[in-house]
Amino acid sequence: MEEKDTELEGWRQGWQSLGGRDDLARSLAERVRADGRRLRRELVTEMAWAAASTALCLWLLVDSGGKPVVVVACAGVLVFTGVWVTRLLTLKYGASADAASALDAFVELTRRRLAQDLKWHLFRRRSLDIATLCIVPWVAWALSERYSLYRAEPWLGVAEVGLLVALLVGLFIYLPRKVRALRAACARFEALVDDRTLR
Repeated sequence: MEEKDTELEGWRQGWQSLGGRDDLARSLAERVRADGRRLRRELVTEMAWAAASTALCLWLLVDSGGKPVVVVACAGVLVFTGVWVTRLLTLKYGASADAASALDAFVELTRRRLAQDLKWHLFRRRSLDIATLCIVPWVAWALSERYSLYRAEPWLGVAEVGLLVALLVGLFIYLPRKVRALRAACARFEALVDDRTLR
């Protein structure tokens, strides 16, 4: 028999210690407010990264004098950033709190936010696959363009390629774990909602 989920059991004990639906609604309202603050922080962070990548691309375009390998890379980054920001805003703005304060409204909002978090990280995971497929041929092209530089300074090529590989490997490890954690959180919350303590 599987061990009981300690987090779910902790939630259940917390709900059982409350004095009724009103107290439970207040507790869930606090979670909704905390989730709202977290969503705003995530939105600001993602938008800051998008702005930074756009500024970097503009600087590279000016600094490189229009070299084709740089233009192609920057065009790809800018298109990708546009899709990224559009998807981010369509998901995160859909997770705003309603004016209602009933328990059912807080449950529904928390459920919707968990589902949107999962959709966002699934989008990030799929985007990583697409970006990797685009990056590999571009890296081969960039290496051939900078061959003379790398031949004179091999450490530079190792550092640049090593950094890119480390970043991609880190993302390939982190994003699936995040998706699994969110799916588990969704399942725990649904189990909590189905529990008699919420009825």
